[in-house]
Amino acid sequence: MQVRIEVLPDILGSLIPYDMLISAFSEAEEFLSNDVAFRISAKCQSVDKCIITEFKLIFKYDYVNNSVLRAFLEVYLSPEITVGEFFGSLSQVISNFRGDFELRREGVKVAFNLSASKLGDVFNIINSLKESLNLDFKLNAEGYEVLVTGER
Repeated sequence: MQVRIEVLPDILGSLIPYDMLISAFSEAEEFLSNDVAFRISAKCQSVDKCIITEFKLIFKYDYVNNSVLRAFLEVYLSPEITVGEFFGSLSQVISNFRGDFELRREGVKVAFNLSASKLGDVFNIINSLKESLNLDFKLNAEGYEVLVTGER
């Protein structure tokens, strides 16, 4: 199922500003791109330890029909995450939302594949991450990029 671009501000307006959404998808149409990525920083209230460093929300976009086909939420975790934190309650979040993870030198990347009709699950995933890692953070949309084929 596809979701028209016009409804994205209703679904994701509290996460990504309206102007940024419109600019990103207009630019994607201009470059005939099917992928748009939004970078969202996580600023923890406590400076002691902030395991989540960044979120990236990637949309598969059909510029011909002006609609979103799929979305991917990527969560970047710092190398400070412990094995106990990862395989504890965080693994439950990954399992519940059918996520995949990749170990990287700069930390861990967790990716969630969302159908267009379930874009609201972005907030459920973020809230579950907050609870499972016992973190309190604020999100800030930092910007976007229009991806050309093979850039993802």
